[in-house]
Amino acid sequence: MAEIYPELVHSLVVTCFPMALTDSISNARLHRLGFNSWQDYLLPDSVKGVETLVQLASHSFPKLPNFIYKEILEGICKYRKALVISDEEFTVPSYHQRIHVLWGKNDKIFEVKNARYLQSK
Repeated sequence: MAEIYPELVHSLVVTCFPMALTDSISNARLHRLGFNSWQDYLLPDSVKGVETLVQLASHSFPKLPNFIYKEILEGICKYRKALVISDEEFTVPSYHQRIHVLWGKNDKIFEVKNARYLQSK
């Protein structure tokens, strides 16, 4: 919306995710997390996979009973899709608004250096 209707958006807040998931960012993170694809991470096929997804996506998440992870697996994770674009296709949108970047220093998936890189663009 900020790109299409700049007159309607005064400023943006970007939180803890790259603007696009390019091949280079994707491959580096997947390798560090121990997965072969985003589908393996975002579309777990087991209760253990859901538990791993939740634990990696959270800084401090309490241990939950397996039936809760099973409910998540059955109700939500079956329908998630991961979108990865090539480095060649990626362009940083040109925003004229002020952009505030919020990033957790303990982010387990994307490092703060990704936020600094995007902020410099």
